[in-house]
Amino acid sequence: MFQYDPEQNLLIVGFGNPLLSDDGLGVEVVKALGESNLPENIHLWDGGTMNVDSVDLLSRYSQAIIIDCLELSQSHSGIVEFSLNDVVLKKDSQQISAHHINLADALNLMLTLDMRIPDILFLGVTGESVRLGEGLSPVVEESVGAITNRILSLIMGTKYKVGGII
Repeated sequence: MFQYDPEQNLLIVGFGNPLLSDDGLGVEVVKALGESNLPENIHLWDGGTMNVDSVDLLSRYSQAIIIDCLELSQSHSGIVEFSLNDVVLKKDSQQISAHHINLADALNLMLTLDMRIPDILFLGVTGESVRLGEGLSPVVEESVGAITNRILSLIMGTKYKVGGII
């Protein structure tokens, strides 16, 4: 279970491609968090589409929050939250490219290279559309605020709503 430690640096990464509709979720959450007054130990990163550089960056932190649009095999609504302990890493049958890898590939590469893997909290929603086009669907757009609030609540240790404490 992820537990934010204010004594450690925290990396918050938003992955996604804003040119593929709902896939831009992570990028939008990082933008929203950038407008908040965050403690100095919290670093935001617009991860874009994940590449091999992500491996090195993740290994520098003891804790990370990763936001991304999810592809779930079953119908899921609302925000999905899970930790690294909840994930079974499977090696992808495709070759790893230095230009684009998925999160499972990145974490497996870190394991293989005996790199430190941070305590990770994953947050996301199932996208309605990941087709070419800018802008989030209304459901995913609404989740940007909810995910931002969830992250701020974890960091501030209280119920938080963008714009102030609840």
